[in-house]
Amino acid sequence: MSAHRDILLSGLLCVLSFSFISWTIPADTLDSTLSDNMSRIVMYNVENLFDTFDDPDTDDKDFLPDGAMHWDKPKYHDKLGRIAQVLSDIGGWGYPGIIGLCEVENALVIQDLLKRRELARASYRFAITEGGDSRGIDVALLWDSRVYRRLRQREIPAYPLSDNRLWIDYHEKLPRHGGRHALWTTLKHSPTGEILEVILVHAPSRRQGTRSTSKQRIKVMTRIRKIIDDILQTTPDRHIVLMGDFNDNPTDRSVSMTLQAKTPHRGDSIDTLSIYNMSMLTLLERQGSHRHQGRTWLPDQIIVSGSLLHRASGLLRVSHQGTKIFDPKYLRRRDGNPLRSFKGTHYAYGYSDHFPVYIDIRY
Repeated sequence: MSAHRDILLSGLLCVLSFSFISWTIPADTLDSTLSDNMSRIVMYNVENLFDTFDDPDTDDKDFLPDGAMHWDKPKYHDKLGRIAQVLSDIGGWGYPGIIGLCEVENALVIQDLLKRRELARASYRFAITEGGDSRGIDVALLWDSRVYRRLRQREIPAYPLSDNRLWIDYHEKLPRHGGRHALWTTLKHSPTGEILEVILVHAPSRRQGTRSTSKQRIKVMTRIRKIIDDILQTTPDRHIVLMGDFNDNPTDRSVSMTLQAKTPHRGDSIDTLSIYNMSMLTLLERQGSHRHQGRTWLPDQIIVSGSLLHRASGLLRVSHQGTKIFDPKYLRRRDGNPLRSFKGTHYAYGYSDHFPVYIDIRY
């Protein structure tokens, strides 16, 4: 009887040990743990998160079961699980307060993502654009509804509107034109009552050549800069977060000159009417989030208004440490580059060709 009891006890300890190990955050992600008075803002290009259904309004034929990518339900659900794992791990023992996602097809993929075991206990709400990208690629913003409340949602088309407006309300429908829309969401931070304007952008690609496409990115950033100016002229101390895949480095013209995003050096005086590129500090440390044409660069950026760096302008604060890149071992190849989802038309059972980036807001 004693021997039998010892066997049962040993088995129970093994099960408990296994359960503990299964839910332990990997050692190389522990530095990302959130404290109670902190909200993490994440930006992640998730590399072609498509569902398996045909959208007659877009050219998504490659991502169908009989398409070039042979995109079926097992692969789709595998990718959902991998993205959910990253978003869960990047929050440490909690969940990020705000998540911006680039390269998502539609609301269905976000709904399926939030059903995953890794995110099932989170309380995320989301908004998504309805842009005119030929493949149906959009951007989506997720927020923890326990921490943030949406006040308003707008889209910023990549092309001029006939009535000279810079944006449209989310319920307005426009004829499909080329180009991805940016997403502009106004959130209220429940613990402090402060307002956060979050603009999420996926700038035009460099696929047709860096120089030939540069003008397109400059046009998009010109429109966004005008919106930022309008916000700050009306409410000078308004908190703004502009983030996304800019398809340019922080030092490139569209960001440094068109957006006029400054570098937030510690000790410098902060202008609340200016914006500051938190990713510039990351670039200066020779870190990157993506590999393009044989070089590492930093298209994934987070830019904030001076009010989030100025001590006297509110209750929300961003650290001067710059944007952090989340690149634990399981997200990296042996050469240190992102373990991407696709190699040509082959599904490689990776995560994304980009690393996620993040900043922390304290309150």
